[in-house]
Amino acid sequence: MKNIFYVLLLSLLFSSCEIIVDLDIPKHEPVLVLNSVIRADSIIVANLSNSVGSFELNEIRDITDATVSVFENEVFIGDMAVSFIEVAEDDYDYETGEYIEGDSLYAYVLNKSPEVGSEYRFEVSHDSYENVQATTKFTNAINFASHEVINLDDEYSEVYKLNFTFNDMSGDNYYRLRVLNKNLDVFDFEDIKPLYFETSDPSIIASSMSDNGDPDEVGVFSDDALFDDHLFDGEEKTISLEFYDWYYSGDETNSSFYLEISSISKDYFDYLHSYQRQSNYYGGELFAGEPVQVFTNVQNGLGILGASNTKSVKLILPE
Repeated sequence: MKNIFYVLLLSLLFSSCEIIVDLDIPKHEPVLVLNSVIRADSIIVANLSNSVGSFELNEIRDITDATVSVFENEVFIGDMAVSFIEVAEDDYDYETGEYIEGDSLYAYVLNKSPEVGSEYRFEVSHDSYENVQATTKFTNAINFASHEVINLDDEYSEVYKLNFTFNDMSGDNYYRLRVLNKNLDVFDFEDIKPLYFETSDPSIIASSMSDNGDPDEVGVFSDDALFDDHLFDGEEKTISLEFYDWYYSGDETNSSFYLEISSISKDYFDYLHSYQRQSNYYGGELFAGEPVQVFTNVQNGLGILGASNTKSVKLILPE
């Protein structure tokens, strides 16, 4: 009889484990989202949209009726004009099995190229949102000294070792490193693919998830890496890496390979680093670590205003 009683008691306990909790989630108050990266030999371009709550992803839209004022070294140089960019690709609705026609995309433009060493500030005003502003500084491009490429035998892919040297300027500098394969298709359209590479240089911040789940572990296997000059400030620096041409098709006549290093602003560096860490978190296993908040330097809003001065060198691959 006691056994029957205990079984009934346990059944009651387990059957009462379901708890319904009503969450009072406050309504999201949207803010302006400003995204712009100032680049050398290019006019100034910015994108503007609005933030949304967690359950309002379909309500993000381009904002085309704001005033975006640009200042260079605290001197007003003009308001940006709205310009049509392109039509977004069609989206597939898996519930209905239909394609949704892409929206027209717009951007704010100012017909001016940035000056090295100058500071730029954007001020954005709109009747429906709080005004926002952001500031960035356009830095010098990197100075390459030398480079060499060595062919490494590999059974499964084309592998090369790259050693390159550059001269770092004194002061705090921040860099982005990529190796690119630029391919011309049958229509002479240039298809650019970042190539994966490995390096154990201690200056480089890992941008891929390590085996033990630590995204900051030194040692990179990625196609996009960040580093600063804290370990070699004002000195000549040599970096070695091995890159993989996994897109190799056997026809190199239309392929070109480039080493690309961008000198980037501190804010853009922090943004890219936080974005990589967030991607690593969501790309890992469930509950692998704490989620990462993406860096923003937009006051009263979200997004990034950064600067990138890119220098590239063509790589001649040995036989």
